[in-house]
Amino acid sequence: MDAQVKEALVLTADADMPADLGAGTTDHPLISIPFTAEIDGRQYKGSGLSLVRAEVFGLMDPALAGATRLVRLSFLFQGFTVLLGVECRLDPTPGAQGKVVLTFTDPTGEHLPQLRHVLNSFVAGDLVTMGQFLAVSSVKPASGKPVGAVGQGPGGFGQIMRRVVGTVSLLALTVLLVGAVGTLGYKRFFVTPVATPARILPDGQSLTAVSAGQIDYINTEAAKGEVAYTIRAVSGQMLSMAMPCDCVGLLAGPQVGDTLQAGEVVMLIHATDAPLVIHASVPGTDLFKLTSADHVNVALADGTQITARLADATALRPALSADADVSVVLVPDAPIAPERLGQIGRLSIVQPLPPLLSSLADLPRAFGN
Repeated sequence: MDAQVKEALVLTADADMPADLGAGTTDHPLISIPFTAEIDGRQYKGSGLSLVRAEVFGLMDPALAGATRLVRLSFLFQGFTVLLGVECRLDPTPGAQGKVVLTFTDPTGEHLPQLRHVLNSFVAGDLVTMGQFLAVSSVKPASGKPVGAVGQGPGGFGQIMRRVVGTVSLLALTVLLVGAVGTLGYKRFFVTPVATPARILPDGQSLTAVSAGQIDYINTEAAKGEVAYTIRAVSGQMLSMAMPCDCVGLLAGPQVGDTLQAGEVVMLIHATDAPLVIHASVPGTDLFKLTSADHVNVALADGTQITARLADATALRPALSADADVSVVLVPDAPIAPERLGQIGRLSIVQPLPPLLSSLADLPRAFGN
């Protein structure tokens, strides 16, 4: 081999090795790697380390010369620390103030695999020093593949796929997060739940008690002009209510013998072919929101969602107080099946979106079409 080539190889090898790799008088040279040693609770700064011994600097009790102690070797990384417990013989160096040689009494102990890994990584350049810390080297080892030849070597396609999957996953999580925040904000500012439940009943009118008292008689099949129900008032009078039309009567809840207050609904009457609507009681504080709402959502017990709207705002009787409820009738956007007669649901008053948000909400629908 040419002499110049040999000299170049030697220089290259020397450039990759630590400068003090050959220091020391044993077969295991000391390496200047940042570490600290703890002996009997006192910290010492390390100056050199090998698989069989270490050199540290610090003030030591002269009585510990030649003693054997368990030494904790600490390697400080960014964010974590590696601790190795090694039993050592303490030998202060004459003439070198503060220098102590730690000779491992059992170099092949349980600490050996971890210590060898740290030292080998440091010698190979995988670990670099950052002040008093150790860090993974950011310089990749040279390879025969040119820079930018991604996907040509083994694992290139897999690396691209991992990046694609990671990017898609991040975008999906971002979309889900934005959607969740948008949904919570929409429910917070545009949806008002109603505490009282609603009930699906035929479209008609209600007959209420004209006075507080006890129901003495009820006839849901009464013809027009006949007595529909009779109330024994608290005054002792018998008050009867005539059926106003040839309608179908439906009990609203009270039975014969029940006590009720004035204004309480006793019977609902409707035509034979009357469609089903939603009857509800809305708190007086929500009455204005109901009249200005875009629609009302009715959630039934089986999960069915019904969209409805206020039948006639002009027919509403405002509440006498903020705590009083107002009886309202909601007309569904689609006919309700007859088998749902009598079912109850949970109301939510939905306010219209501002023009800008309404345009954004229509974007998915436009792309879908």
